[in-house]
Formats: sequence, C-alpha cells, structure tokens
Amino acid sequence: MAILGQLAQSYPEIKNEIILVIEDLLEQGASPGIRSRAGKTLKALGKL
Repeated sequence: MAILGQLAQSYPEIKNEIILVIEDLLEQGASPGIRSRAGKTLKALGKL
C-alpha cells in the first residue's frame, strides 16, 4: 500500500481509484496490520 501511495504522488489521476481499492479491502475484513497500513495510506492520500 505504501507503494500505491507513492505512485499516487507521481500520478495524481489514479489517486481516487487507489482510495476506492483500499476502502474495498477494508470492507472485506482485513487483518489489523492491513487496517493500520490502509489508514496511514488513506491519510497520506488525503493530503495530496
């Protein structure tokens, strides 16, 4: 997920799609580690 966040910085046009994919992953019942990293990545993407 960190790599996806870095890609969104280089290619802002894919930011919304990455956010949707991460949110979908969270809805499917992810492990605590995935939820933590997803939250950090979503927070970073919100600042772009």
